[in-house]
Amino acid sequence: MKSKLLKLIALGATGTRLLALLAIGVVSASVVAAPVIYSQPENSVTGSASQSGVPATSYDDFTFANGATITDVHWHGAFSPGAQASQITAFTIQFWNTVAGVPGTAASAPQTFAGNAGQSNPHGCIGGLTCFDYSLDLTTSFHATAGTRYWVSIVPTFGFPPQWFWESGSGGNGVSFIEILGTRATQPFDLAFDLTGTPDGAVVPEPATIALLGIGLAGLGFARRRTLN
Repeated sequence: MKSKLLKLIALGATGTRLLALLAIGVVSASVVAAPVIYSQPENSVTGSASQSGVPATSYDDFTFANGATITDVHWHGAFSPGAQASQITAFTIQFWNTVAGVPGTAASAPQTFAGNAGQSNPHGCIGGLTCFDYSLDLTTSFHATAGTRYWVSIVPTFGFPPQWFWESGSGGNGVSFIEILGTRATQPFDLAFDLTGTPDGAVVPEPATIALLGIGLAGLGFARRRTLN
């Protein structure tokens, strides 16, 4: 009787460890961050004014050779001197079509997010200013058609003065755009941002891992019954 009881306890412990490992494996396989599908890294050279209080809107363009669905936007920006503690109350992100080589008609509805987009990682940039990292998950993903040039605008809800700048970047076509106080102009530099999402044609993992977990648990239970018997 004692031997059978010890065997049962050992089997239960083994089963628990197997369940834990199986659960960890399923979670690891299921929770996979969306890949970066477009990147213009920050270069700390300059910046472009963009904020509701001016008003000013900055844009930068991107193109996907094979198309993609964008789910997240990441970017870098800086405040004017002495304003690092100022609070941004929201950010608005919007995608635009290209008309005559510049941002034209809206390609998506504007998406406004309360808060400061996770403002973090203060670091030196742009002639001694302090830059920050920002990131948002889009409420509604945006599908970019293959070979089509789009623009993205990022505008904080933020009074003036002081001022906020979208930091410059590299790796694009060396062109961005600004609309400030009613004047529209092309700028000879990229802005810093990354897009994450899913390229067209990519294999997206199905939520079948839950079913596989159920099958695994059923098999484990069956094996335990056979061992005990």
